[in-house]
Amino acid sequence: MRETEKIYDIVYGKTFSDYNIKDLEEFIKPYEIRFQKNGLNAKEIFSGKRCLDAGCGNGRGAFFMLQNGAEFVEMIDVSENNLQSSQNFAQELGFSNNINVQKSTLESIPFEDEEFDFVWCNGVIMHTEKPNQCLAEISRVCKTHGHAWLYIYGAGGLYWKMIYRFRELLSDIDVKDAIKYLKYFRYSPRYVAEFIDDWYASNLRTYTHNDLLKSFESLGFASPQRLFYGMDYDTSQRLELAKSEMEREITGEGDLRYFLNKTSHKKIDQYLLNEDEKGSKYIWPNSIEEIENKAFALIPELEKFENWKKVAICARIQRELRILMDKSLPILEDDFLKIFYNIQNIN
Repeated sequence: MRETEKIYDIVYGKTFSDYNIKDLEEFIKPYEIRFQKNGLNAKEIFSGKRCLDAGCGNGRGAFFMLQNGAEFVEMIDVSENNLQSSQNFAQELGFSNNINVQKSTLESIPFEDEEFDFVWCNGVIMHTEKPNQCLAEISRVCKTHGHAWLYIYGAGGLYWKMIYRFRELLSDIDVKDAIKYLKYFRYSPRYVAEFIDDWYASNLRTYTHNDLLKSFESLGFASPQRLFYGMDYDTSQRLELAKSEMEREITGEGDLRYFLNKTSHKKIDQYLLNEDEKGSKYIWPNSIEEIENKAFALIPELEKFENWKKVAICARIQRELRILMDKSLPILEDDFLKIFYNIQNIN
């Protein structure tokens, strides 16, 4: 197993294995909302289809497709823990005869060309070793006139500015210790998984819509339909509803979710995404740089704190930021800085 796969198994497999069936059902709910708000009829899209969940995690994408009439779902992941969790949940949900799980990377998907009516890949590509090869494989196994769902992190915005700062702050703390601290602080499995994902995933790249558009089109996907709407915390929805330049800068490129229609299986010269550490080349607006500097100036000794306290503070900031994002209101600089004022009281 490659070192990145070992980390992946801890970051995703260990955290997802703490989910119970209620946690999973809550984890699936946002898909229902996003499909409805973007005018996608899940029953029509998935009914009777043979599907692939590429990078299945604990199976929520697969189960969403099956709940909406998919005939069969192949599930692949590099985490043994995730494969076991998916099998366990399939049994609880009554889908054991409608799935097959196997260990595989996305760089070499173990299926024939054009085998699937629908390929689902949610929040995985930017974490892989070779995003371009993974996208090419997704296109290869998707039937011509078939469809795909892809979610990839969008570049920029205040949220990712904070996450990259946290990754630096916590880089010397073992991921297993960070998980232990978060559980001690009584964060729910959902938030433990989210924090550890953002802080410790081996690769965390963000991309621009324009870069992804060129890549998709070069791989035979025509006129990608970008999905803006969904949960209040979705930065894609915040970007679409933004009324000022400052709101747009705080949001960045937004979540990049797509419903793709494959129109060609012809081998095309691929437009390659940047596979450097942070993905697309992106210049942060001065406004975001200034907000970050003001915020961390309020806790100047953070780098010198004990490990448990660093984890506690990063988790607190990220959780409070998500609470702000859960509100259907613009995020204002003062509201964000208030989080850091309150952090000063943590002992």
